[in-house]
Amino acid sequence: MSDAKEPEDEEMKIVSKAVQELSEHFDSVHVFVTRHQDNDTGTFGIQKGAGNFFARVGQIKEWCVRQDSREWEKGRQDQANSDE
Repeated sequence: MSDAKEPEDEEMKIVSKAVQELSEHFDSVHVFVTRHQDNDTGTFGIQKGAGNFFARVGQIKEWCVRQDSREWEKGRQDQANSDE
């Protein structure tokens, strides 16, 4: 993300409320949100979490690995189909 505008208090309150509500039901929560700005400031993001830090990091890493694996497999299948 670029050096876009800082999140406004209201936006941070919305994310904080979501994290608080989710953390009442789950051991760990981490929320990432982004918004594209129509002006030249680009995209800004907010991230906030609660609960076990290491569980959150592990879950995020696992998600990234799975996504990479799915994309790799999709590319492999697309290549095999184009070779036919």
